[in-house]
Amino acid sequence: MFRSPEGAVAAFGTLAEYRMAQDLLLEVPSPLTSGVPPNLDAARAIAEEARRAGRSLLNEAEAARLLACFGIPFAQTEIGTSADEVRAIARDIGFPVAIKVLSYDIEHLSDVKGVCLNIRGEEGLMQEYAALIARIRQLRPDARIEGVTVQPMIEKRYGRRLMIGVATQATFGRVIRFGAGGIASAVVQDNAIGLPPLNRRLAQELVSRTRAAHLLQSYRHVPGVDTEAILDALLRVSELVCALPWVVDMEINPFIADETGCIAVDARIAIDPDNLDPDPRFGHMAIHPYPAQLEHVEHLRSGQALRIRPIRPEDAILEIAFAERMSDRSRYMRFFSAGRGLTPAMLARLTQVDYDRELALIALSNVESETEQIVGVARFAANPDGESCEFAVAIDDKWNGRGLATILMERLMQAARDAGYRRMTGYVLPENDSMLKLADRLNFERTKDEEDPALVKVVRSLV
Repeated sequence: MFRSPEGAVAAFGTLAEYRMAQDLLLEVPSPLTSGVPPNLDAARAIAEEARRAGRSLLNEAEAARLLACFGIPFAQTEIGTSADEVRAIARDIGFPVAIKVLSYDIEHLSDVKGVCLNIRGEEGLMQEYAALIARIRQLRPDARIEGVTVQPMIEKRYGRRLMIGVATQATFGRVIRFGAGGIASAVVQDNAIGLPPLNRRLAQELVSRTRAAHLLQSYRHVPGVDTEAILDALLRVSELVCALPWVVDMEINPFIADETGCIAVDARIAIDPDNLDPDPRFGHMAIHPYPAQLEHVEHLRSGQALRIRPIRPEDAILEIAFAERMSDRSRYMRFFSAGRGLTPAMLARLTQVDYDRELALIALSNVESETEQIVGVARFAANPDGESCEFAVAIDDKWNGRGLATILMERLMQAARDAGYRRMTGYVLPENDSMLKLADRLNFERTKDEEDPALVKVVRSLV
């Protein structure tokens, strides 16, 4: 009972927000399949170059190259260290151009009028260059001037200035920011925060939570922007965050979007030069991304091709069909229960995996068609000690004896080893001869389970 209509509406709103939050929890990003995959070697080389120079801040040319490694559009950016070099670069790029002072001691160039725009000829370029250097030396005599960056002048009549950023929070690790851009962005503070990894729906939800989202639509004579290009850029930034734990802070501003696409014209990227190795456990993120690196095609002894990959929430229908095909005996050996079917809670538990603490690898047949079906599942979940994990395996009855269980277990053990676990354990019914033989082949040791003597405990070291 509610004492007022306002109370009822507030309660309904809370329920709606809860339902939306639960729905968004089911969103698991899949790997990007379009375009060129990121060039991780080139990205690391850029960071190594900065580390050797004793810097934790990339210059704009390095930032442009790093973003290009992930397919994020960025205006051509070159560095000139003298008037002659700046003139040659501008000729190569083509007028009009923009120039910016390059100094690691100046955080905001607008504070010292360190940007010159819309330069349309060589004479004007030389005048602007000389005035720029003189101005910086007067306003910031302590600042070291490394040179000048030269870019083509990006002129978009209906362009909207946006901002895409990455920040590090104590609780959630890396977060992605999106909102209005330009020099007034810090004052307007129109931005929303999302936890990576993103998929297209999560990226769209992130954009929709900003006031800038209303300006992306068409109004009066102004055409709407290419929102798909913005979402693609957010997905690429999400991929960058996942792959490069050493990127600790980033701001792409302005990120200009119009009806033809989008392009970044300025970026500030801070790195941790002392920790350039990838993090297999994604400790820099609150949510472990989908482990796309575990996807591959495996061949059985017969030559049959199977697709092996981590399970995703959208595999729920395939998981139901797999469970229904299992015989009563197979179901009992796997779940220690003869009950048929999967309850909604069991289905959610089996398909909505927290990749940080568990993993389920599925084997899919009919890899060349659209009628794939699950024929085997191997999974592990972390034990409370944080050093060991518990495994379980289930194979379609028609696929027993083909070596599938061995393939899945070997892949599962390697994944657990890469995740830092030192031991893998399992519990097997004494009458489950096939599982016990598999454990013997994989060098598991048998012991009695102290809590339930009716079960056989199998243990293997992963180190």
